[in-house]
Amino acid sequence: MDYQNIFNRDFFPTPREVIEMMMQGEPLTDAVVLEPSAGRGDIVRYCKEQGARCVKACEINDTLRAALYNECYVVAADFLTVSREQVADVTHIIMNPPFSDVARHILHAWDIAPDGCTIIALCPSSRFLYSYSEIEKLGEIVELYGAREELGNVFNIESADRRTNANISVIRLYKPSEKSEDFEDLQFDETPEGWEDMGTGEAGLIKYDAMRDMVKRYNSALAQFDAVQAASERINEDIRTFSACRISFGAHGKDRNGNQFANLTRERFRKELQHAAWGNVFRLLKMERYTTSVLKEKLARFVETSEAKPFNLRNIYLVVSAVVQNIGNIMEECVVKAFDTICSLSADNSTAGEKWKTNSNYMVNQKFIVDGLQTEVETYGGHLHYTFYCDETRRSQINDFYKAMLFLCGKIDDENIYDRFKEDVVKQCKDFGVWYQFDWFRVKFFKKGTMHFEFTDINVWYRFNQTAARHKGWSIGSVSQCKARKVWRDIK
Repeated sequence: MDYQNIFNRDFFPTPREVIEMMMQGEPLTDAVVLEPSAGRGDIVRYCKEQGARCVKACEINDTLRAALYNECYVVAADFLTVSREQVADVTHIIMNPPFSDVARHILHAWDIAPDGCTIIALCPSSRFLYSYSEIEKLGEIVELYGAREELGNVFNIESADRRTNANISVIRLYKPSEKSEDFEDLQFDETPEGWEDMGTGEAGLIKYDAMRDMVKRYNSALAQFDAVQAASERINEDIRTFSACRISFGAHGKDRNGNQFANLTRERFRKELQHAAWGNVFRLLKMERYTTSVLKEKLARFVETSEAKPFNLRNIYLVVSAVVQNIGNIMEECVVKAFDTICSLSADNSTAGEKWKTNSNYMVNQKFIVDGLQTEVETYGGHLHYTFYCDETRRSQINDFYKAMLFLCGKIDDENIYDRFKEDVVKQCKDFGVWYQFDWFRVKFFKKGTMHFEFTDINVWYRFNQTAARHKGWSIGSVSQCKARKVWRDIK
């Protein structure tokens, strides 16, 4: 079949021989694999044959994606919209990305890959002959964290359904693994209902009855799913007698990210229900102020990797207690991630897109710049009105940073707003190029999409750098030494 006339220019099914060259015997037994551009599922089926415990996939073509629902768990249509939380349990990302946008796809894989993840990706060798920001950044990551191997024109073999003379490389990347406090070491209760006697909850964070009701509804939903699924299987068995009938029964719906499910399994249903249930727990406990992307990723990894840990009262108590005891560490992780984001935009960093001298690689300056600002312009009464917002990646990063800094400064209040930075800062800024003052910093926005931040409190600025430095094993000197070196300046 001539797929070239049917699908877009990036559709190159991966021949079995090429997959084997990519993998070089990489063990996949019990692995959780993500295939970001699954196409017709060649890599998906290979991974399942090699013993992968779970294969997840993305595919932007509607027809091809529909066929994948029976092969694997479809995470999303567009891989570039996938977040770290959605793939928190993935051990391998194996990809034949669209060649027209290959660097962006591999870089996104690197950004969302969990710590310790292995990334194996095909890439046209010719891309490394050019010099532009994304390929430079990819080249540096390959040099630091992996290797690139030339395979030759492997898509010009007889078994290839679509051929090209382009020389192909395989990139292998290994994401460093850092120790992180998760929930694996907790001694979970394995009974279906959990504690029957936890007191009245009158003096606690939440009324006991509300939590107990949620647990009962969760277990009831699972029991009813089993009954409906069993009935569906019996109906489908009878329907098969009538070959002309194209109706079939089974669970369908959308996951928490709006992606369509088809032929939903009990295990996937349980996990989706638990994701939603844990969100309810943190809302009921009024803990949104601590619900950063770091915590969401930890919870997602726990739900995806736990082998049917019962959602019961005792286990809720164990997880919430572990979160409360580790809030400081979770917020400090957000500070370190913010530090790394700011430093990645330093003029000294060869992988930066636009490079700013305000941003430092060793200690974040009093003033720093980040990109990702977007605006909408409307006219009211003959005057322009600007609405500011951040792209999804920057929004999450800056919101985590802002929440963490509020926590470190002891400024957390009782309002339960998840998007704290948007509510406190973005909505308060009304125009471009104007400084707006907040608790410990000021900020101004520019039309080209940059946000300029400046610490106005030396103690907060120092605490931010000190926290990041401690995690990285650096020494930055005292506040007085920083002032003496003129690292800090008074705001005019």
